[in-house]
This record gives sequence, C-alpha cells and structure tokens, in this order.
Amino acid sequence: MSAYCLLNSLSLFLSLASFFLTAATSKHNGFENVKTYSNDPLFAHKISPFSECLIAMSWNADSFFSIYFLEKYEQYQAIRRKTDDEWNVAVNRFGMAKGQLMIIWTLYDFGRPCTQKEICDDWYENKQTINSATKKLVEEGYIDISPSPENSREKLLVFTEKGKFLAMRTVRKLIEAERNAFNALSEDEQNEAIRITQKYNEILKNEFSKIKGENE
Repeated sequence: MSAYCLLNSLSLFLSLASFFLTAATSKHNGFENVKTYSNDPLFAHKISPFSECLIAMSWNADSFFSIYFLEKYEQYQAIRRKTDDEWNVAVNRFGMAKGQLMIIWTLYDFGRPCTQKEICDDWYENKQTINSATKKLVEEGYIDISPSPENSREKLLVFTEKGKFLAMRTVRKLIEAERNAFNALSEDEQNEAIRITQKYNEILKNEFSKIKGENE
C-alpha cells in the first residue's frame, strides 16, 4: 500500500473514531454537541446548522454517511473560499476592481484588441460589469475604444501605452504566479486536477439545469 493510501486510510479511521466517540458522549441521540474538526486550521469548523438539522432528525448508518459526505463537502467549499480569498488579496494589492482586472487580463492574454462580448464570454461575466469597468479604464487612460475594421458597429477595446504598462506590472505577475503554482504539481497531479475539475463542472452544470427559476 502506498504512503498516500495509508495516510488516507488512517485519516478516515481517525475521523470515524472521533465521530463515534463524540456522538456517544453528547446529548439528544448523541448529536446535540457534535463538532468535527481537522488538524488543519483551514478545515476547522463546526457542522453547519443544516447538517445539525439532518442529524437531529434521525440516526442510522445512512445518516452517518450523509454526515461524512457533508463534512467533505464543507471541506471542499472551505478550499474554494480560501482560493478565492488568495485571489482577492492578490488583486487588491493593485487596487483594481474585478471587472477591470478581467478586461486587462483578457487583452494581455489574447495579445490583441477584444470586444466586450469576448471578455464577457471568456469570464462568464455579465455585460453591465464589463461595460462599467470599460468606462472606468477609458477615463483613466488605460484603454481606448475603436471600431472594428471588419464591422464598424462592433467596438474593440485596445491597450494604450499606459494600459500596457499596467498589464505588465499587474496581470503578468498574477499569471506567472498561477502558472508557477500549477507547475509545482506533478504531471499526474495536473492531469488529475484537470480531470476532476472538468467532471465536477459538468455535473454541477447538470444539477443547476434542473433548478427552475421563479418565472418558470
């Protein structure tokens, strides 16, 4: 058995042992005071109120595995929030709003003028956010708007010299940091990260498609 598998098995065993020990010493069917903690401060958390409600409703083997799943789900969400926080901290160092960063990033990454629609599509962002950010960047002299040579009704966002300098001292550093982080993973880890993320996004998209809006 590999060291990785052994550590995972040990972690699962300790989680199960901790759960049953806590449940046995707590009130109301063993769940009133249930708290789950991880050795990593990132994952230190109490079971959510929603989870506690599920726990209080019933106790059987299925309930336990539901609780275990919810704990893993909450750990995953904690990781996602932590990643978002790291991004926000990095972006805030440059004093840029989210929409402005998206525009500067896309123009730098594409290496050519772009339409607002291209930027919206690239980031899955709404038109209002990108339009407001465009006006702000034009006012500050970082980009210009010019008609497309292929379609005069289509407007292109173009870097000014000031904008190019901004991209070099902001977005370029963020892209390099992100690439360095991904490069720190082994090739197998990179492939697995891509595979799992893609699979999760496809499943999530399917689940969201089942939700009906208020007007549906």
